[in-house]
This record gives sequence, structure tokens and C-alpha cells, in this order.
Amino acid sequence: TATFTITDSQIPLTGPNSIVGRAVVVHADSDDLGKGGHELSLATGNAGGRIACDVGSLLSLSH
Repeated sequence: TATFTITDSQIPLTGPNSIVGRAVVVHADSDDLGKGGHELSLATGNAGGRIACDVGSLLSLSH
């Protein structure tokens, strides 16, 4: 089990581009955006193996 925090001002929680309900995958390396020259660049961005996967969700906690 791992715990981490990501702070991002560009990933929306509401609206048509919301991350809620969508899969999120964290790869071991940076995505080379298809420009790395490696055979995997155009297919996967040569970003390495998957180190974490999740589905975005919102929780409402009240006491």
C-alpha cells in the first residue's frame, strides 16, 4: 500500500472534462509524447510500467 498526494490546478472535478469516474494511471517514467525515438514512443509514450491505478471519485464526509 502506498499513500501519495497530487496537487493539480488543471484537473477538473466537475464539468465535461471531470476526472470523476475516469481511470487514472501513474507510470514509472515521464511520457515522451511520442517524440523519444523509441519503438514504444508512439504507442505508449515510452512511460514505463504502471505503478498505480485508480478511478477518480469524490467523498463527502460529515461528522
